[in-house]
Amino acid sequence: MKISITTIENDLANGRLTLNNIKNFEDISARAANRGFTAEQIDAILLLHQESLQKVDLYKAEIAAQIGLTDHFKEKEEETYDFYIESVEIARLAFEGKPGIMKLLGLTGKRSQSFKKWTAQALRFFKEVLSREDLLQDLLKFNLTKEDLEKGLKLVEELLETKYRQEEQKGKVQAAYNVRNKVYKLFRKPMRQLRKILRIEYKKEPQQLERLGIRAYSEGYVKAETRRKNEEKKRKEAEEAEAAAVAVVAAVETGGQTEVQETAAG
Repeated sequence: MKISITTIENDLANGRLTLNNIKNFEDISARAANRGFTAEQIDAILLLHQESLQKVDLYKAEIAAQIGLTDHFKEKEEETYDFYIESVEIARLAFEGKPGIMKLLGLTGKRSQSFKKWTAQALRFFKEVLSREDLLQDLLKFNLTKEDLEKGLKLVEELLETKYRQEEQKGKVQAAYNVRNKVYKLFRKPMRQLRKILRIEYKKEPQQLERLGIRAYSEGYVKAETRRKNEEKKRKEAEEAEAAAVAVVAAVETGGQTEVQETAAG
């Protein structure tokens, strides 16, 4: 199940309020301790809370870096593609009537819209032209200079490097996302237990729950949530039963085929 960053941040904010109040008010800490949550346990949850906040901040920093790289990549891609297409149009004029050169430079047919393919076409074009003085001279007639072509090659190479760094950053974001969720879940489990205990302890004092940053559930909400969980449990049991039945049928069919094969072999 995916957990949104907003959900986590809201839960951490409410959790901090609960934990701070338990630490700061003796009457609350005493009642929490009476239900099994000692000062040491509260401190342990606070440490998990702090670590979870740090992982959230790291994840957000990696996301920001990814957005920056993506914006830079888009700008670089547009600049490079436009320069390449302009160079191709000039080259088609320069080498009109020379099918061998046109084929060598990959000037025939449409330009691919696939990033991988068009950048490969561009690299091939610029490298081939720059490797031959006669081709450079033909292009110079249309004021497409060697310096221009070197610039085009550099643009493509830089674009590919930007693409690599963008993909690398995606990996960093995914890693930060996984760590964020792992640490948050370590915090969430004892925090949920603490909230449940406090709801029991203060069920007749809903205003105190609000003070602790804990939602006071109405009787209707509790019933609806219980019904939802029961329905979810039934659904999972039905899916597991169906999967088991399919497996049995498959096993029987496989066994039958094996028996037929053995009979035929005999």
